[in-house]
Parts: sequence; C-alpha cells; structure tokens
Amino acid sequence: MPNSYVIKNQQGVYFLTFQIVSWLVPIAIGITRKRYRDIVIDAFNYCVATKGLRVHAWCIMSNHVHCILSSANGTLSDTIRDVKRHTAKQILLSVQSEPESRRDWLLQGFRQAATAHVRNKDYQVWTHEMYTKINALTYCERVIDFCTFYVTKTQTNRFTEKSCGRY
Repeated sequence: MPNSYVIKNQQGVYFLTFQIVSWLVPIAIGITRKRYRDIVIDAFNYCVATKGLRVHAWCIMSNHVHCILSSANGTLSDTIRDVKRHTAKQILLSVQSEPESRRDWLLQGFRQAATAHVRNKDYQVWTHEMYTKINALTYCERVIDFCTFYVTKTQTNRFTEKSCGRY
C-alpha cells in the first residue's frame, strides 16, 4: 500500500479524502443532497461524542469528502473505518428504501465495485484507500477557503452552507 494511504501516527492530524467508488457522479450529486450529507455529518458527530474523534474541518464535495481529523484516544484508523462502514450502510439503506431516481444504476455500480475486493460481500460505497496528509492543521484554512470558494462559485445550486464546516 502506498505511504500516502497509511495513517502512521494515530495521534497525528490528517487531511483525508474519502471517495465514492468509481467516482459515481450521480451518487456524488446525491451525497450533497441533504439526506446523504446528513448521514456523513451525523457519523462525524457520533464519533466526536463517543469515539474521541476530532473533526477540525470538513467539506462534502460532489463525489468525495475532504476532512481534517485527529483522534483524542489514538484510534484514528479504527474510527475512520467505522465512519466509512456506517455511512456506507446508511447510504445504501437510503438508496434502497427512499425515493431515488437512479436506484438501479447506483446499486449496480456499488455491486460491481464490490466484486473487485474480497472484503466486500454485496456492495461497496467508498473506496478502501484514502489520501492522507499529516500535519494537516497547516492546511486547514486553505482547505476551508477552497471548499467555500468551490461551493459558492461552482455548485451553489447543489450545496448548502452545511456542506463545509469547522468544529
């Protein structure tokens, strides 16, 4: 596994990017829909309250999530795994149970992505890897500035003010 995908210091502060499998743009647009966006935000909030996650900044983009995270108890990798697992299950549940115009296409994309990895049984929402950058607090303001610019200048009709934030 390349070094850019490994969290070596569990107490470090990391800039992370989680991406949707195959960069499925329609789910990406969906992830900025309130119901999908709230799944990600709720998962962050839960982990802040119960797992010692520190969320320094976050931005939900069209087909990926940027965030700057650290862990108060030194279990950052485990917490990230739990966030991705929980949000994947909740996104799938939402796609399957709530009105979604691209339901069949999305499920087929998630199903196809799962066949490439023995870790997945039926579906895969997030890629297994994630880009990491240690000492991310130095990048925090730039990330928020970029995300705010992107949201307000290029995607205003798809995002709300809750697509980016700081804790």
